Amino acid sequence: NARVLMQRGLRINGSTSKELWIQYFALELHYVQKLRGRKEILELGLKANTAAGESGDEETDSDSTDGNDEESESRKNEGENTGMGNDGRKRRAKITNTMLLPSNVIYKNAIKAIPSNVSFRLGFIEICRL
Repeated sequence: NARVLMQRGLRINGSTSKELWIQYFALELHYVQKLRGRKEILELGLKANTAAGESGDEETDSDSTDGNDEESESRKNEGENTGMGNDGRKRRAKITNTMLLPSNVIYKNAIKAIPSNVSFRLGFIEICRL
């Protein structure tokens, strides 16, 4: 595991290797980007499945003549007005913060290990821009 190797390298070098800290931080950010990419792919798949399911429901609703169209329409409107979108955004923000937690810990520990080097801190900002 790359994370274990980085931690071992930091322990062996006495936590004073600037390059190891920066690379360890970059490794964690790369992992977060990978997780976000997977999440987007899964969300696209779910949206595609939902859209396919809704188009199938519309066909059966158009065939029915017993007045259930109004009931299904009101259920859809109730679901849209419940504020579920805000909860979803909050949950996504919480997941993103949770995914970035290891990177935050690495940054704080790196600054503790090498406290007085401004160019070292700027190296982390440059990694974030990539």
